[in-house]
Amino acid sequence: MLSKVFAPNASANYTGYLSDLNGLSAIQTGLAASVAGVYSQHLLGTTVINIHGDRDHANSTTYFQASLFGIPYFVGSVVYLYGYYADNVERATEGWRISKRQLVFQGPGYVGNLSLVGM
Repeated sequence: MLSKVFAPNASANYTGYLSDLNGLSAIQTGLAASVAGVYSQHLLGTTVINIHGDRDHANSTTYFQASLFGIPYFVGSVVYLYGYYADNVERATEGWRISKRQLVFQGPGYVGNLSLVGM
């Protein structure tokens, strides 16, 4: 389904070992590996879209909150992440697709009931 979101030649930076994903296949493989065994809920909030004058390119910013469950190091805890996706978007024959994504974290690092770690 990511083929309905990303262009075939898209690039993505989700930080860390997911910071240099080039091409749809690399994005699919990287994201699948990053969530293996982890349950999550991603809440998408405010989205701002700026369509360029050529009507074929746009920039989009979408804010998110992610709740992650089942992370091996944080067993029994919920980890909350906050940030936004800064996307470059292009119109394709099939519709709009992300050509470049940059994930930007906001607020404190991992937030949640991490006091449970080590108990």
